Amino acid sequence: MQTATEILRWVVQPLINNVSGDGNTAIGVQAGVDITGDGDTCLGTSSGFNITTGNNINAIGVVGGTSTNLGQLDNSCYIDNILERE
Repeated sequence: MQTATEILRWVVQPLINNVSGDGNTAIGVQAGVDITGDGDTCLGTSSGFNITTGNNINAIGVVGGTSTNLGQLDNSCYIDNILERE
């Protein structure tokens, strides 16, 4: 059985699968979990959930960080869903 600390580490740990990217920053539950590119920034719960190999992508809010037309576009910024309504 996992301890509360182990469970909490899994739930809130950003950049959990970031094994080869450099200079990535993520703040938020499960932010930027699969990033392997470089210089990406994710701010917010699950931000950057679609970024894998892209570089210098900024994802703010609950947004995947990819373009629906162009995919992972390097040197881009995505802002969406920054206000959680009840």
